[in-house]
Amino acid sequence: ARQGGLNVTFGDFAENFEVNLQDIATCRWMQEHQAPLIVADTLHSEIWTVFPEVEWIRSYMGFPIIARGHLVGFLNFLCGTGEYYKDFQVDQLVPFTEQVAIAIENTRTFEETRQRSHRHELINQIAYKMTQPAELEVIHQLAVDSMLDALGVDQVGLAIMNPVRKTMTIVADHPGPGNSSTKGKFIPLENNPSMDYVLEHKNYFLSHDAQNDPRLIAVRHFMIAQHIRSILIIPLIVKGEVIGTIGCDLTSENRLLTPEEIKLAEVLTNVISGRIEQERLLDLEKKRTNELAMLHETSLAITQPYDLSKLHHLIVERSAWLLAASSSTLYLKS
Repeated sequence: ARQGGLNVTFGDFAENFEVNLQDIATCRWMQEHQAPLIVADTLHSEIWTVFPEVEWIRSYMGFPIIARGHLVGFLNFLCGTGEYYKDFQVDQLVPFTEQVAIAIENTRTFEETRQRSHRHELINQIAYKMTQPAELEVIHQLAVDSMLDALGVDQVGLAIMNPVRKTMTIVADHPGPGNSSTKGKFIPLENNPSMDYVLEHKNYFLSHDAQNDPRLIAVRHFMIAQHIRSILIIPLIVKGEVIGTIGCDLTSENRLLTPEEIKLAEVLTNVISGRIEQERLLDLEKKRTNELAMLHETSLAITQPYDLSKLHHLIVERSAWLLAASSSTLYLKS
């Protein structure tokens, strides 16, 4: 049983279908009484619920599977012959169903532990990659590729906030099969409800119908052009401020991100945010150091003894070099 639904397997019939637990009278009975149930003849039973998939069943026996006091499912025995289980002694199978419950619980615990271990391993691997020296552009692309591999999504894009905070620029992406790169494209922030939500709540935004979601109207052309069915937008946050986003896209209608995958994406985004900010600060420091060195070199150059004409020319030349200007002029009062 999961989230109110029941996934049923009928032995040799081997047909799986999911129904609401409350729609099956036999399951309701076993859930309430937490005891085995025999329906000797389904044609003459008020407790039997008929579905097209089970019309052939004439005799039924069911056992609730209870692990650590919680109902996790049912073990069903089915027969096309009426009254087949009429006189069956259910007590002899109760120990077996208890073993089934233990086996299921142990396997689930093992799977959850393995998933957590895999999640931690992914985080550590990506965190290690992010600590390696690299240019900011390389870090952007590494972040995109790492997120794609970790989540198994179809495509990922990373956008950075522009100074005026009216648009973001896509600085790195990993387009899905058949899609072209959107690197360098602008994402508008005005009249964009999805980003209004992200900026206000500083939380992820998720849509399972990206092409028709009114909250994505400002970027609907992106959703259609890139064949995006479902999108997860996670903010890159530094010192409480959103500096950009990572968009994880799914192009298949049958694939949805699980809560665990979303949590993993959030953790990885935090790692990526820190590394981007670290490299940005390093770039600023390098720039300041270079500017000071250039200023010092320029100051030394123009303090040398030159004739006036040569000094004028040197001041103009060095000023343009210092500020990386296309040209420079010097005006003197006569």
